[in-house]
Amino acid sequence: PQPTATGVAYLNLDQAASRTLSNLRICFADQGVTTPVPSRELRLWDCQFYQCNTAIANQVWGFGARNLLHNVLFAQCGAAIGTSTNAVEIEAEHVTADVTSFLSAPSPACKLALTNSIILGTLGDATTVITPNTAINPAGVVFQGADYGSYYLTQ
Repeated sequence: PQPTATGVAYLNLDQAASRTLSNLRICFADQGVTTPVPSRELRLWDCQFYQCNTAIANQVWGFGARNLLHNVLFAQCGAAIGTSTNAVEIEAEHVTADVTSFLSAPSPACKLALTNSIILGTLGDATTVITPNTAINPAGVVFQGADYGSYYLTQ
């Protein structure tokens, strides 16, 4: 299966009161999940996105929109996060991303902070970029498959 560009999210949280999701797996979506507009924030814990065009669609306008990621896998996705505004802030830890672009936005994001992460693909533009202990496009073979998993570190 391949994702089809529908412009529709598998999980549309635009009007949701809750802003936290955990243990979620979304495959083959045009847009995986949207950022809730009322809270202006999406927190993801222990989630996987596989072959999505855009895993997280942040369509919140104005300042203060945030995506907080904790132990999230983006496997063979077009964009991990797609935004329609430059005021988005992204804070992520323990993220593995095999993507075309980690952040796809019409103009630079306000902040992009990645800690203890591995990004294969372009990072995207942000006014402030913080990347302690983050490998961006590391050389050589980075991942190996084992059993049903494909993103185990080779070393």
